Amino acid sequence: MDLVLIAAIALLGGTIQTVIGFGGGIVIMMILPFFLDMLHASAVSSASLLFLNYSLAFRFRSSISFRRLPLPLLIYIPCSAFAIFLAASLDLEVLVLVFGVFLIVLALYFMFADGRFTVRDSIPAAVVCSAISGLSSGLFGIGGPLMSVYFLSNSRSKEEYTGTIQLFLPAPPPSTC
Repeated sequence: MDLVLIAAIALLGGTIQTVIGFGGGIVIMMILPFFLDMLHASAVSSASLLFLNYSLAFRFRSSISFRRLPLPLLIYIPCSAFAIFLAASLDLEVLVLVFGVFLIVLALYFMFADGRFTVRDSIPAAVVCSAISGLSSGLFGIGGPLMSVYFLSNSRSKEEYTGTIQLFLPAPPPSTC
C-alpha cells in the first residue's frame, strides 16, 4: 500500500479528531479496510493516532481529570488485549461483517441518540463503557465513541473532557501497534 495514501487517510482522521475530540479512528477505519485487511488496518489506525492523542493530552494536561482514569483503564486495557487475541483467531470475513454492523450501529447512534442521554459517573457505568470500548478498540481500532459519551457526560469543561479522553484513548496494549 502506498505510504502517501496511508498518510493522507491518517491526516484526515487526525484533523477530525483534533476538531471534535474523537473520531479519528472512525474515519481511518471507514477507509483503510478497503486497502488493508481488518487487523492491519486496526493496527495502522491505532499507531497513526498515537502521537496526536498524546500531543493533545499534553496540551490540555492541566485540565485532565486523573481521578476518572484508573477504573476505566483497568477494564479497558484487558478487554482490548482480549479482543486483539480473539481477532487473530477469527475469520476475517466474519470480522469484516461484525465491523460493518458496528459502524451501522454507530451511525444510528450519531443520527438519533447523540446528546440525548448522559452516563453518570458511577462504577457500573465506567465498567460497562470501558469494557465495550476496549473490545471495540481491540477488534476494530475504534474505542472512542462510548468513552467519549462517558467522559463528556462527567467533565466540568471542554478542556477537561479533551485532555482526559486524549490521555485515555492511546491506552490499548502495544500489540495494536
